[in-house]
Amino acid sequence: MTNSYTNSLKFIVLIISLLVGLTSCKTNPVKLITESENSKPVKNIILMIGDGMGPSYITAYRQFMDDPETPQIEQTEFDKILTGSVATDPLNKNDEYGRITDSAASATAYATGHKVLSRSLSITSEGKKLKTVLEQAKSNGLSTGLIVTSLLTDATPAAFIAHHPSRYEYSKISDYYLDNHDEQGQLMFDVILGGGREYFVREDRNLMVELTKKGFTTIKDKTDLLTNQDSKIVGLFAQRQLNKFWDRDEKTPSLAEMTVSAIKVLSQNKKGFFLMVEASQIDWAGHRNNIVGVMSEMQDFELALIEALKFANEDGETQIILTADHETGGLSLGTRYDDKNKYHWKSKVIKLFNKTPEEIVKRAQYSNDLLAEFKRASNLILSKEQEESLRSFKFVKEIENKIISKISAREKRKNSNKQRNQAIELITDIVNRHTNTGWTTKSHTAVDVNLYAFGPKSNELRGHFDNTKIGQFIFELLGGN
Repeated sequence: MTNSYTNSLKFIVLIISLLVGLTSCKTNPVKLITESENSKPVKNIILMIGDGMGPSYITAYRQFMDDPETPQIEQTEFDKILTGSVATDPLNKNDEYGRITDSAASATAYATGHKVLSRSLSITSEGKKLKTVLEQAKSNGLSTGLIVTSLLTDATPAAFIAHHPSRYEYSKISDYYLDNHDEQGQLMFDVILGGGREYFVREDRNLMVELTKKGFTTIKDKTDLLTNQDSKIVGLFAQRQLNKFWDRDEKTPSLAEMTVSAIKVLSQNKKGFFLMVEASQIDWAGHRNNIVGVMSEMQDFELALIEALKFANEDGETQIILTADHETGGLSLGTRYDDKNKYHWKSKVIKLFNKTPEEIVKRAQYSNDLLAEFKRASNLILSKEQEESLRSFKFVKEIENKIISKISAREKRKNSNKQRNQAIELITDIVNRHTNTGWTTKSHTAVDVNLYAFGPKSNELRGHFDNTKIGQFIFELLGGN
């Protein structure tokens, strides 16, 4: 009787042990964070911002990336390091914007730990400059970098380098990259990669020439970037924004390639580094209610995260913080259009595209055949009405000679952009209907965003935080404010 009881007890203990072991395997990413909590101090900081990336974007991407051959829906790399959420309320909660932030105010919260008015870049309404984490890192002797897929003069990167009342004065913002320096003339960055060449090479000032004189190497394309051996680099890969990930040519680096290259350069500094990486155009796709574009940029972002995690996991002294500045578009997965009796979001439809609507339209502006370009980029089966709407859409290229000279270049661009936007909207509407994707707005929303962390201090980022707390947390890691 005793032996039987003992054997039964041993069996129960064994089963419990196995269950605990299985549970540990499932929560391994969290365990890794906990185990590394006090092992090493933080030497390097990588802040990753998915512009406009609300919680539903993560859900959409998880379902989009799901392997149909497996019974479960696989986690994304984002899911594995989820720690909390962030409120994005701006300072001006009672003005025309209410509690909805713009990218300038939210990026300033991350960059300075302070709230400012919308459109403001690291400066108070009284004109007081707010020190940024980039500036603090540089004053500590760390190497620093900014990476984006939009323009380096856009709100998010600008909040880390500029102190300006308006995010829209791009030429003035670009000047901060040269004019923001310490008493010894040392600039605030070692690496900047992204777009926006038109604001760095202007008639009134050529910042690229000045940067070369300061010892920076100009990176022209992906080959230059991946073979670079220099410690100070500037890569401006487009006049304005980079093409979306699915639309990029072989000469233009991905966000992951830029991240790897920046880490390679910055990690040469034995004191450490601070790097901000922004997946800028998740937001741009959200503004257009473009779910195909969103998935393109989410994939670009996840691949960059994978590279950052590889480095941080091997290094052991790197803190990764990943979040969004706000949600864009009010993305809804499962909106009913024609099918009124089913709950269904059809992520498989998005996999039928190899280009985004922007690229389809760009090509159609040359061929003037929107339907043909759509079919080259997608295997989606259209209804007769949808096919006819694409076939009948024509870009007005020519204007009668009698009046062409009277129309300014600005008006021509305005007319071209209007047609381009109409064509993109036509395609996004088709895709939204086929996928049952809904949107509440083409602007920002007040929705909280997710917070992710990996590294020695990740346990301090568990829970819900105001966006200013993220900036304050980074300052604490840097040892000052």
